[in-house]
Amino acid sequence: MKKIAAALTAAMLALSSGTMFTASAEGDSDYSPSLYFKAYDSENYQILPNGTVYVRIDNTNDSVTSINAGVYIKDDMKQAGHIIAKWKCESEYITLDSLTDPITACGQSPYTEFKKVADIRLDADTENNIQSVSYALGMWLDPFTVAGNASDDYPLAVFDAVINADTPAGMYTIDFMTEETSNLCDILYKYGADIASKEFFPSGDQAPSLRINMSDRMLGDVNNDGVVDAVDATLTLRAYTRILSNMDSGLTLAEAAAADVDGDGAITGIDATLILRYYTYVLSYGDIDFITYLKTNK
Repeated sequence: MKKIAAALTAAMLALSSGTMFTASAEGDSDYSPSLYFKAYDSENYQILPNGTVYVRIDNTNDSVTSINAGVYIKDDMKQAGHIIAKWKCESEYITLDSLTDPITACGQSPYTEFKKVADIRLDADTENNIQSVSYALGMWLDPFTVAGNASDDYPLAVFDAVINADTPAGMYTIDFMTEETSNLCDILYKYGADIASKEFFPSGDQAPSLRINMSDRMLGDVNNDGVVDAVDATLTLRAYTRILSNMDSGLTLAEAAAADVDGDGAITGIDATLILRYYTYVLSYGDIDFITYLKTNK
């Protein structure tokens, strides 16, 4: 269905312009831009090197935690000419809110053709916890002009992920919409002297989720004794061994979120190794916290 939709879109564009699109000599038709989320720094949570947000649950505080994040397009070739980004959160504990255009949020959109707030279409489906942003100029044939040095110097849109006060520990995600045929992220890439075009429906590595891990303990402190040490590394490695044997990890949701120190959504031997390395660093009189250590020792 995706291939059929792409072919129909290209054909309609060609007929409307009166010019048939032809492939360029550069071979850019194999290229594909991508979408991604980026959470912005806050005192209310920590951001891991890979972008995963780590939220420390405070059981004595009834206030909500709001994660401010942006949606970006990574387009090194700067050839995107039509963009629709859609994302959702399926958790009942996290509400997508405060959808804002980049002009209001940071004074500039990613593309010079979109200079006014009204040029950018924002949609929020609160009932289904879905948000979207659209950059479209009708039958505009040329690629959009990047406002900065790169396509992701400015976000496509900014939003808040509001975490309810009663949210239990665990691993959550905000996901780009890549499954529903009639409701997909869509990028039209335009290239070559003859303005050939190709339509992309980003998915997988081209549209990674924003991960949110929540726990009542420090990252890496699996047993919640106040320190990150060899015991935590052992517990993480033991959980990984159980998973390899197709068994449950044996960890609670809070323990599992703390054990996933690289924030990839899985408990592996890499997590155990990182915990052990940090413990060795601390034994050598290291004085920075675990997340700072991870960011400075990639």
